[in-house]
Amino acid sequence: MRPEALKPTFNQQAATYDEQSAKMAPILDALHFLLEAALSGLPTAANALCVGVGTGAELVHLAQTFPHWRFTAVDPSGAMLDLCRGKAEAMGFVDRCQFHEGYVESLSVEAVYGAATGFLVSQFILDQAVQTAFFQSIAQRLKPGAILASADLAACGFICV
Repeated sequence: MRPEALKPTFNQQAATYDEQSAKMAPILDALHFLLEAALSGLPTAANALCVGVGTGAELVHLAQTFPHWRFTAVDPSGAMLDLCRGKAEAMGFVDRCQFHEGYVESLSVEAVYGAATGFLVSQFILDQAVQTAFFQSIAQRLKPGAILASADLAACGFICV
């Protein structure tokens, strides 16, 4: 999907996104479980970058699991980001968050993050060169030795081997 097409599509889906993604709860719960294990060795006061944060499922999980972490939540959809911010306010961790409407490329290039997440994001980037640039853009913002947790859905239309 073209980047300029993402914003209106996700703005339109924002109001029902959590309801739609509830069908994937077992997958997301497993991802959060693995994420917690993978990131548990980071410092108590780590900075995490949540790319394509959507309505904030992994942000909420991380904020509850790591109560001293700070977060930068990035999403091209203002409607999704508003819902994410609302959850952070309701759950009392909004003061540990920065919300950035746009793409990771528009963030400062300073390497300040000890971790980054990108769940169900890069599957929408169909051009391999653009996808590579996407991951390079995230890597530029990570400290040496930082962890990137990325997961996407895939399906095979024919016989998979």
